[in-house]
Amino acid sequence: DEVNTSPDIGWFKELICDRRLDGVKIRDQVKIIAACNPYRQRKIQNTDNINDPLNKWVYRVFPLCETMKEYVWFFGQLSALDEKQYIRAMIKQLKEKFDKKSNVFKEIENSELKITKSIVKSQQFLRKHLANESIVSLRDVSRCLKFFHWLMQQPQAQELSSWTNRALNIALGLCYYFRLKQSGRTEYDKIISKRNTPQFSKLLNDEIDKLSKSFEIKPQSGIFLHHILQENLFVLFFCIVTATPIILVGKPGTSKTLSLQIILDALSYRDIENFRKMLKKNGFNFNVKSLRCISFQGTRDCKPSAVKEAWDQTERYAKYKETTTLLVFDEIGLAEQSPHNPLKILHQLLENPNIPFVGISNWNLDAAKMNRMVIHFIPPMKDDDLIRTAGFIVSQSNGIFSDRDIEKITTVYKEVTRCQTDAFRPNGNRQFFGTRDFYALVKHQATLSKLTQKRSFQGYLRNFGGLDQSKSKDKLCQILSETFCLTKKEVLEQFQTLPPVMCVQKNLTEKKCTQSPDDLTVTRHCMVISENHYSWQLLLEYNILNYNHMFFFGSSFVYDTYSNITNYNQLNKIIECMHTGKTVILSNLNSIHESLYDMLNQRYQQKPSGTDSTLFILFYINLCKQT
Repeated sequence: DEVNTSPDIGWFKELICDRRLDGVKIRDQVKIIAACNPYRQRKIQNTDNINDPLNKWVYRVFPLCETMKEYVWFFGQLSALDEKQYIRAMIKQLKEKFDKKSNVFKEIENSELKITKSIVKSQQFLRKHLANESIVSLRDVSRCLKFFHWLMQQPQAQELSSWTNRALNIALGLCYYFRLKQSGRTEYDKIISKRNTPQFSKLLNDEIDKLSKSFEIKPQSGIFLHHILQENLFVLFFCIVTATPIILVGKPGTSKTLSLQIILDALSYRDIENFRKMLKKNGFNFNVKSLRCISFQGTRDCKPSAVKEAWDQTERYAKYKETTTLLVFDEIGLAEQSPHNPLKILHQLLENPNIPFVGISNWNLDAAKMNRMVIHFIPPMKDDDLIRTAGFIVSQSNGIFSDRDIEKITTVYKEVTRCQTDAFRPNGNRQFFGTRDFYALVKHQATLSKLTQKRSFQGYLRNFGGLDQSKSKDKLCQILSETFCLTKKEVLEQFQTLPPVMCVQKNLTEKKCTQSPDDLTVTRHCMVISENHYSWQLLLEYNILNYNHMFFFGSSFVYDTYSNITNYNQLNKIIECMHTGKTVILSNLNSIHESLYDMLNQRYQQKPSGTDSTLFILFYINLCKQT
């Protein structure tokens, strides 16, 4: 199966075409049938993942040799009529799962034509609209009906016909609506909505609002429930309770990890009873189980055996029927780039899984994997969400901010991220700055109480001023002068008082906002990119660092480069530093950066036995070693 996912095409050519195995003839009784995926480019290139050579192909496959092409038979795809007949048959199978004398059976029978039309329209729309039509198949129909079946099994107090419409809208939203970008969602809304009835998107947003209210997020938690976070919670909840595999695809800072943490807290053994009450209060009479989580961190070096081990561990825990056990595959996009092809094992595991599976990625995977999961494409935050989120953050501090102040911060962020030049795109990376930089900027500005401090550009330089000084500095100066109605000379004068060394020092010393009742964190981890090996010593000479800090250095010895033992030792030492709150300096330790992703989210939690400590990491990377 999928013979061209392996680079050893010559070996398979000998096996299939020559009927030999390492030169030894295969017996005539042995018949060989091979399957392969198409070798074709994406219609729209994925610019978020520019370092992966296989990223430009729809499927992560290698070209077949010329001899093998003579044996290829194109399987094709279902015609529109055949697909419609399949969908009708699948709906009839769903109906048969209920007692023929029950009201649910009769209601589905009455709504059969409507359900068929809605799913057929959805399938046809996605094939035309998505850049990669290969990720639309009958698997989507199967998942949609799985959601619908689960929802119809739940006892509800309201009228059955009304709940059937709600269940269908939720199922269509989960399988089709949320995988589209904003423009696609608008068009889908027009196609699926009926005349003289509320819009499909409005009905779906009502469901999202109702479910979001069940997650009691207190203001002192520092979390603002904006629309993207609500969407994430909605999709995750239904996929987890129905054991439907899902992948969250979104840029860094789109609340992927945060939404998962909120789900885990709400469905924990401690809070599950309260969550059930809140669900019932908001119109969802669901008897959900408490949730246990097994996490797996994807890297560019992970192997299939590690993925299978994590899956088996989750299935062992799933034997305890009192709880639901979830497998979370964080940074699954990085694992796809591994030379060991670890995600290939997921093809069979995700067909009919017994456990919930959540993948988290910054970019799309290949079609073979995406086709086996519910896809939630997380759109970028809208302008009003940015302003409301900024308003919530500053409300947590004792500073006084006007709406105009918040609009200025938002304007600078939008100008930086939407700049069409390469000033803020190092190495062509369009997503270099994101919402995490925006949150950090707002938090910094929220700590400024005096009027003179608010006029300072320190926060803007610390979050947006670390790139190549020639292009980015001039463009940032222009943006700030236009936003704050200042001359370029006035802006440059402030820039001169805040050199990069000063920004690093400020970031190290200002760890908490003392004016804030909840200790608003303003410190960020820093990355210093230098052409000199000894640059970290300069910060010692400036008294910015001292010898009480922890220094870890990468090794170039052959044994260390081919073994993971050194990496494990370094990671264990960093974990120790997390318990004691020490400042850590990593120099040329690129090999462990991917293992620190979860920690770098800075969603820290203090254990009852732990001390009040903060970890700060300073990364040092030598430019001449970067590719």
